Amino acid sequence: MNRLSMLLLLGSMLIAIPVCSADVPGLRVELTADRESVPNLGQFAVTATIRNEGLQNEPLQFWTCSYYESWIVDEPSVTLDTWPCDKNPLRSIVLKPGDVHENAGPLKLSIGVPAEEILQDRVTFRLGFKRNVLNIGDITQPILWSNPVTIQVTE
Repeated sequence: MNRLSMLLLLGSMLIAIPVCSADVPGLRVELTADRESVPNLGQFAVTATIRNEGLQNEPLQFWTCSYYESWIVDEPSVTLDTWPCDKNPLRSIVLKPGDVHENAGPLKLSIGVPAEEILQDRVTFRLGFKRNVLNIGDITQPILWSNPVTIQVTE
């Protein structure tokens, strides 16, 4: 196979790879942190609100106890805290236009800025909601990204 044929073949393969959007039209995730500053290695909480600002119904699924499994963080120095679950039923809801879903309790997070970056006095992150927990491994599943939140890191 000559070089031109190989490039055309590779190019056509790249076009066929599904690309997922970072946004889902009509849905918006809003985060509110419980504090503006946290010591390094400290914990804080956020309240996450999902709003349907679109014109159609939007289905969501999440585990009732391990709700944190539906979320990812885009900043490596911020991690979602986990907790044990005795029962963890799946909850499916439909957000009608204008509806809002707010997590039952705050999501707990921790900040751990590595020692070599300790001079970093602020950390900005977003949370992404995976709206279908039964297909969490599906890389084409759109992720609903929140607004960015900035936390001042003290100490």
